[in-house]
Amino acid sequence: MTREQRLARTALLMSPAQMERLAHAHVMLLGLGGVGGHAAEALARGGVGKMTIVDHDTVSPSNLNRQQYWPRHVGRPKVEALAELLLELNPKMGVEARRMRLDQSNMAEVLPTCPIWVEAFDGPDDKTLLVETALLGGYRIASASGMGGWGGKAMGKRYLGN
Repeated sequence: MTREQRLARTALLMSPAQMERLAHAHVMLLGLGGVGGHAAEALARGGVGKMTIVDHDTVSPSNLNRQQYWPRHVGRPKVEALAELLLELNPKMGVEARRMRLDQSNMAEVLPTCPIWVEAFDGPDDKTLLVETALLGGYRIASASGMGGWGGKAMGKRYLGN
């Protein structure tokens, strides 16, 4: 199957120039659980040309009810399992898998390699550190909080620049 066949429906919504821009886009996903894994799949299906995926965790049986993984992935690093799935969807996409926990000590090495970030961390401290780093560095970032719980404050939108 050709790229054009795979993306025929997407091409109905975008101009040829937009499709070309998407094919050359490089997105970094940080955290590959319920939000990050689904975002990665959607971007791969949509035609993003290159993706860097970052997570330190392994697939556990409890992930199977809400994340992108299959029973064959249990016990494997999430970055390896997801890279396999992404390349199955889009064999020509560039995928760089980094199995690591992102923190203050290694952020400067990893983050500048990509212009667009999708933050999908579980912990509020990790989220805060990454979003603050993005905003101070002028990077583009998509971030969400409060997706996994219920009974709390309703979600809303805030735009903080990039």
